Amino acid sequence: MKPFKPSQSVLFTFFVFLSGLSFSQTIKPSGASVTLFFEKVYLFTDRDHYTPGDDIWYSSFLVNAQTNVLTESSNNLYVELISPASKIIDRKMIRLDKGLGRGDFKLGDSIPSGTYRLRAYTNWMRNFGDKFLFEKNLTVYSPDETVSKAVSSAKSDRINFFPEGGSMVEGVSGIVAFKAESNRGKGLGATGNIQAEDGTVITALNTSFNGMGRFLLQPEPGKKYRAVGTYSNGKSFNIELPSALAAGYGLYVRQGDSIFTVTIKTNEKTYASLAKKEVAVVIKNKGKLVSTLMLPLSAVQSSFQIPKQGLPPGISSITVYDSAGRPNCERLIFIEGTERVILDLTSNKAAYTAKEKAAVRIKALDEKGQPVKARLSLSVVDAGLIPEDTQGNIATYLHLQSELKGDIENAAQYFDPKNESRRSQLDLLLLSSGWRDFLWKQLADENLRIAYNPEKGVSVTGRVETKFSAKPVPNSNITLTASGARGNKLFVTQTDESGKFYVDGINLYGYQPVKITSVNSKAVKQGIVFVDTVSVGLLPSIKPLEIESEALLGSDRVAEIDRRKNLLKRQSLSDTLQLNEVVIKSQKKSLILRDLILTDFGYKEEEFVINSSDHDYTDLRHFLTHRLNYNSAVVSDNIRTNRDSGTTEMKPTYPRLIVNNREMPYTDQDAPELIKDYIDVYFGLRMSDVKYVKVKRMVGMDTYSGGSKEVYVVYINVNMNAIGGSEVGVLTRDVQGYYDARVFYEPNYTTPSTRPDVRSTIHWQPLINTNHLGEATISYFNADPKSKIRVIAEGISDKGVPFSGILNYEVR
Repeated sequence: MKPFKPSQSVLFTFFVFLSGLSFSQTIKPSGASVTLFFEKVYLFTDRDHYTPGDDIWYSSFLVNAQTNVLTESSNNLYVELISPASKIIDRKMIRLDKGLGRGDFKLGDSIPSGTYRLRAYTNWMRNFGDKFLFEKNLTVYSPDETVSKAVSSAKSDRINFFPEGGSMVEGVSGIVAFKAESNRGKGLGATGNIQAEDGTVITALNTSFNGMGRFLLQPEPGKKYRAVGTYSNGKSFNIELPSALAAGYGLYVRQGDSIFTVTIKTNEKTYASLAKKEVAVVIKNKGKLVSTLMLPLSAVQSSFQIPKQGLPPGISSITVYDSAGRPNCERLIFIEGTERVILDLTSNKAAYTAKEKAAVRIKALDEKGQPVKARLSLSVVDAGLIPEDTQGNIATYLHLQSELKGDIENAAQYFDPKNESRRSQLDLLLLSSGWRDFLWKQLADENLRIAYNPEKGVSVTGRVETKFSAKPVPNSNITLTASGARGNKLFVTQTDESGKFYVDGINLYGYQPVKITSVNSKAVKQGIVFVDTVSVGLLPSIKPLEIESEALLGSDRVAEIDRRKNLLKRQSLSDTLQLNEVVIKSQKKSLILRDLILTDFGYKEEEFVINSSDHDYTDLRHFLTHRLNYNSAVVSDNIRTNRDSGTTEMKPTYPRLIVNNREMPYTDQDAPELIKDYIDVYFGLRMSDVKYVKVKRMVGMDTYSGGSKEVYVVYINVNMNAIGGSEVGVLTRDVQGYYDARVFYEPNYTTPSTRPDVRSTIHWQPLINTNHLGEATISYFNADPKSKIRVIAEGISDKGVPFSGILNYEVR
């Protein structure tokens, strides 16, 4: 879209100052030039409601955040399952190829009910805080347990007010949007009026939908206003509105079929100070400059029109800057894309019998009826048991939810062609939710520091030490051979001054052996090689849930879940496990470490003899997270307070490790990086290499404060040569690569079967490509229950157009 007015040299100079972030911006982190880019990720799950013992299946789409086109900028995606108490209970690193990936989580049979979250991000996304992290709520419900409630911030019912453009200005009439919310953060109906200080009613206040509404107000100089009325739950409210500015601008946007009419208003006081100066009106879309207008204000009110044609799709911002380059007001607008994908799902029958084979045809066309090349995922669920998802889909997420942070109720309604009010409803949403939190404005206001690079594969870090003195071996030539890797299998590097090495870009799945050799400049093997970490880094912080969980399943669904669980229990066979014999020597009540004397103090210890059933855990850290009562104190870094000379200092504390009766050589005074190296080595061990684990909670003297402190001691018995090489200059060790996603179980009923089949997810297909006709066909067998079946497909075209579709049929 071209600029509205001429005077190109003036405009260019102005936008060197104001342009903010753009896709091609180049920055220099630590002296190296990096082209700034942005990624978004979306996870499509087989469903949103689960019970203990279920599997969570997901597929991932990584896109360029400014074009929505699938991107290959990162190959590593971290996906986490977060508990209602905001703790990571499982974490997977999955491989992305051409922006696509897949994975799964297994829910434990005794997992508590409540609202869980899926969180996904790349290493590159961590440069921008939590701006691009994907999160999705999942409800876990057990018939035997009341749904637990998430951590709540004890909020009360409330109304927030959002003057259009940002602020009310004295003597200037304008729109004020508002949103009424319950103490759970959900939209709440409200009825009342706006009153002046003397009680005079100025205008009515009524919500239109989802707790949102708007009213017109012209504040008089020096006066205050209040909203008085009643919520739909019967509670009353009496809330003061924000104060109006004595001088300033108002920005008002009205949407027509083909244009936006923009009006800038001010009062006489502000206009008198302008001296015919210009204001700049800036339009940006996803951080990129779209157009600009230098507007001389020749009266207290000036209007102009913006044609919709030529504006990029999605959310754009209109910002007014004064002559000094200061932003005064901002408004968000939304443009529907001219390109659409129409997804048609059809089944070969309208109804099926139990265990009958179904075939679903997928057809993706553009608005002109031309076939569309697309990538999509598909899930088939029992609609009689699984409630319909109201959190949105890939289109609502990429266009709306990822741009406006916070809970957007029933996001799909804003894009439903059957909803005749969707355009006005979306505009009201942008007036309220968009007013307080707009992604690209947040980024432009921050001083970005690039600390995390895009990852192109699995990375392995380690160190080389002399055999007897454990001193680092610098400048040693390292060769890593990964015979099980896909693609390149040979990698070379050197150790640094600390004897550490780093290898990146390995396409390795599951646990695979790698051979690492260390040689000097004459090709003679040297040092003992250790592997420290595999793709481990500091994780983004987890925000606690601010809303409480709700039981969304009705009594009929609860009864059916219970019936199916009991049926499966009767069919299941008990496993008999043979424990490996491990001889454990008793430990004394006092323990002398290199810097501490610890006392047992009577706390109950926890010990585990590892057997084959434990080998399903990803590693020892994963095992301890699930099995250990002390998991938050042992697996996560603890922070203790040190008060010294009237000051408060936060100090991290870590568990002490005793491996095969040998204390690991670190103390609390050592650098955290050194301590974590040792912890990561052993907590990252494959469970087949672990024989026995015991955790003791002990008490000793804190050398920081002189007082007592708790210390967790972890005793580990491991297989010989599980960590360090026994041969000089050579180490062969299994390392953990990408999570190798399980394959969804598909029964085959071409021959009759009487075995009960009560699956809630009937079929899961994470990656589907349409052919040159825009078509694909999938087939599967239905389950036993007579119920309604829902087929959901979501995906994205080669041109970056997200889409979704739903099909319903019955099993009779």
